[in-house]
Amino acid sequence: MVAANTFYKDEKNTMAGNITFPGIGSGIDGSQIASAVKEQYTIQNKVRTNQVSNLADETTALEKLRTLLLDVADKLDGMRTVSGGASIKDASSANEAIVKVAADSSAQSGTFAITVKSLAQSASGSFDRGFDSSKELILQDPADQGNLSFTVGTGKNSSTFSVAVGATTTAEGFVSEFNKQAAGKASASLVNVGTESDPSYRIMFSTKELGTEKGSISVAAENEDLLAAGGLGSMTLDQATDAEFQISGISGTIKRATNSISDVVPGVTVQLQSEGTTVVSVESQAGVDTKQVEAFIGAYNNLVEFINTEDAVTVSNVNGENVNQYGALAKTNIDNDALSSLRSALLGAQSESGDLVFSSLGISTQRDGTLSFDKAKFEQVVARDGAGAAQILTNVADKIGGVSGVVHGFTGYDLAIDREIAGNKQETEQLNETVSRVERSASEREQAMLRQFSGLEGLLAKLNSQASALTRILQF
Repeated sequence: MVAANTFYKDEKNTMAGNITFPGIGSGIDGSQIASAVKEQYTIQNKVRTNQVSNLADETTALEKLRTLLLDVADKLDGMRTVSGGASIKDASSANEAIVKVAADSSAQSGTFAITVKSLAQSASGSFDRGFDSSKELILQDPADQGNLSFTVGTGKNSSTFSVAVGATTTAEGFVSEFNKQAAGKASASLVNVGTESDPSYRIMFSTKELGTEKGSISVAAENEDLLAAGGLGSMTLDQATDAEFQISGISGTIKRATNSISDVVPGVTVQLQSEGTTVVSVESQAGVDTKQVEAFIGAYNNLVEFINTEDAVTVSNVNGENVNQYGALAKTNIDNDALSSLRSALLGAQSESGDLVFSSLGISTQRDGTLSFDKAKFEQVVARDGAGAAQILTNVADKIGGVSGVVHGFTGYDLAIDREIAGNKQETEQLNETVSRVERSASEREQAMLRQFSGLEGLLAKLNSQASALTRILQF
C-alpha cells in the first residue's frame, strides 16, 4: 500500500508541471525591432539630405560667382566708351581759388559748374578775460570755483568732458587740463593778443573735426560766476558749419562735413577752397592708366581661381573605397560658360587698324587660366601706339561691362545665375517635401508595429496568467 501511494504521488507531480507560453515575452525587444525597421525605411533620405546640402553649397557658390563677375565688370567700367574709353583722365578748375579738382580713370569726360555757398569748419571759441601772465590765477574769488562742461559733436557722435576750475587754477593750468580731458577731440591754447611788453593772454579752444555733426561744441558752467568778469569772462563762440555747395545737373544744395568731396561725381575729387562759382572740366588724355589694367587683371584672376577651386572633382579613399568629392560648382556649367564668354571677349579684341590684339599688350593666359601681366611690355606698346592700346581695352570693356555686356547676361535679374538659383530652390523644396513624407510614413509604420507588439505582449501576459491558474488546478 505504501508503494502504491508513493507511485500515485509521483504521477500527480508529473501531470501538474508549470504550463508556460514562450515566445514574444521571452527577450525580444519590440521597440528595437520597430526602430530598426524605421531606420531601414528612411535610409533613402540620407541621399536626399546630401542633395539638399549640395544644392545649398552650390547656391552659395553661385552668389559668390555673381559677386566676382560684377567685380570684373566694375573694374572695366571706367574704360567703357560711355565713360570716355580706356584713357587717362585729367580734371581742371577754371578758378582754383574756389575749387581744386582731381580725377581718376573712372571719371567720365565732361564739364559741370560748382557753386560753393559755405565751407565746412570746426568750432572755435575764446574767453574774453585777459591774463597778464600765463600763471595768473583765474578766480579772483575762490568761492566762484566749479566745473566747466564741454560737449563736442551732436547725437550719437557727441562726447562730454569737464574741466575743474579751483582756487589755485592758473590760465596755463586750465589749458593743460582742457587738453588732457578733451582726449584729442578738441584743443585749447594761450594766445597773447597784447604786445610783448604789455601782454594779454586769452584762452582759446577749437574742435578737431569739421562739420556740425562731429565738430560742434557747447559749454555749460556749473557755477555761472565762472563765466563772469571775476572768472574766465564771457565767451565768444563760432560754431562749426557744414560745407554747402551746388553742382549743375544735380538738384538742390548738397551738404558735407568735409571740404574734400569724392562721393558726388564718380571718379572726381573736389577740394572746396572758398565761396564762389567755377567750372570743372574732365577730359581724356592720350595714354592708358596702368593701374586700371592691373585692377582688371586682379579681379579676373580672382574669378578664375575661385572657379578652379569650386569646379574641381577630387578622389578620396573612404573605408577602402575611392569616393568622388565634388566642388560646389562641379555639377553646373554656368561658371564655365561665363569664363568662356569672358575669354572670347578678350581674344576678339583688337585695335581699329588690326595691328594690335589683346595679347599684344603683354597680357597672356597661364596654364591655370589666370592672366599674367608684363608691365614693361605693356608700357612699351602704349608708348608706341597709345591709341591702339586704348582701343583694345575699350573694346574689351564694352563687350564685358554694361547692360549689353557678357557679365550682365549672367548676373542680371532673372538671367543665368538667378535662374539656376531658382531651380536649386525648387529642387530643394521638392526634396525636403519627400524627406518629410518618408519620415511621416516611417513613423506611422513604427507606431503600428509598436501597437502590434504591445497587443501581443498583452495577449501573452493574459495566456501566462491563465496558464498559472490552470497549473494550480492540475496540482490538486
